[in-house]
Amino acid sequence: MSFRKTHKNIISLFMVMLLVLSNFNLAFKNKVFAQTGPELLITEIMVRAVSGTDYYEFIEVYNNSNAPIDIRDYKFTYPSSDIDVSKIIQPKGVLVICATNTTTLSAFNAFYGTNLTEDQFVNFKITSGISNTPPKTIVLAKDTGEEVCRATYNSGDFDIKLSTTYKYPETGIDMILFGQKQQPTPGVVSPNQVPLDQNSDTQAPTITHTPITEADNTNDLIISANITDDIQILSAKVYYRKVGETAYKSITMQKNNDLYTAVIPKSELSTQGIEYYIEASDGRNTVTYPSDINNPLKVVIKEVDNVQPKVSIISPQSGEWIENKRPQISATIEDSSGLDLTTLKIYLDNADVTDKANLTYEDVEPKKFVKLEYNPVEDLAEGEHVVRIFIRDLSSLKNASDFTWNFYIGQETYNLYFGQIHAHTNYSDGLGTPEEAYDYAKNVAKADFLQ
Repeated sequence: MSFRKTHKNIISLFMVMLLVLSNFNLAFKNKVFAQTGPELLITEIMVRAVSGTDYYEFIEVYNNSNAPIDIRDYKFTYPSSDIDVSKIIQPKGVLVICATNTTTLSAFNAFYGTNLTEDQFVNFKITSGISNTPPKTIVLAKDTGEEVCRATYNSGDFDIKLSTTYKYPETGIDMILFGQKQQPTPGVVSPNQVPLDQNSDTQAPTITHTPITEADNTNDLIISANITDDIQILSAKVYYRKVGETAYKSITMQKNNDLYTAVIPKSELSTQGIEYYIEASDGRNTVTYPSDINNPLKVVIKEVDNVQPKVSIISPQSGEWIENKRPQISATIEDSSGLDLTTLKIYLDNADVTDKANLTYEDVEPKKFVKLEYNPVEDLAEGEHVVRIFIRDLSSLKNASDFTWNFYIGQETYNLYFGQIHAHTNYSDGLGTPEEAYDYAKNVAKADFLQ
């Protein structure tokens, strides 16, 4: 083989490879790519603009891809209509498709009070128009038949000159209902309707929060903050832990307009104290409050006494029968937070005898233990007597104890009862039914009980 022939073969092979690579690069450059969701999104539908006519009904389409798209390369498979006009939608751009080819751009702008340009508007006859008899699903597909996105509307989603809006699906091609019976905004798409442009979002969320420094262990700890962002808030959480621990637990904050709230259950609170910080993200930027999470906010948790004062009976015992008609009535009262003696009340048979009772306690404050005694100055009648003691403690909750017991004066009497404590019927080895046995015991034998 000659050198000249070999040289020609090498040059030919190089030219083939160069051509293949060139076509590959061209194909790659023309590839339509959407980071999240379909390449085209149906973001708004005006189902019924004017009663009885289709002149101003429209479908709004958003280019969710990284490349210009000619709407002529697509069609509606429902309602069945091939898009036979050319209009380029730039990346992240919007095109308003008017459902009739007789409505001009100027008439459309006048009807909706908009300022759409020629690049944002196209009109062509959608076969049979946009149906006013839901439920219906608008289906946008490529000319090849491959479905790109679907948007469904129901009767409660629209009205005359009130549109239906949609947001992008994170998976699949079915648009998510965003707004029902909305004032129409043809040509304008809310940032929440489309995926976040990761390259354009440079502003982090803002957290405005008043730190909580003190709480108690009787209530849930509520943490609130105003969180805003120029585009959207995708997540907001409170991270918390007991002082001395290393691992954090997290709670997702609930949104009410710009106010976000999280509730730490009181069962999670510790008198060791709680440390916490707030985190918010818009999908690209994450911010915390405080900014240095190695120095979290600290909450002092106070232990609050929620236990009522304890009353212990000394005498007479509850339910006791005694013969002494002037018995000493005594009891002890104790509480770890101290007793508020100004609230003490002692009643005997509903009569207030507080001023006649004697109190014994240590001469220290607060008084955590008291013994009380009351000696009746007159004989008590035979029968039942009721003692009631009421008192509050000195805790912040002012826990109250309202304690009652009874005793009896006189001789305890007994009654005599007659009956059968163990009987058999024909259910085992006896005679007669249980009904017959009970009837006989009650009406013939006059027994008080039968078992």
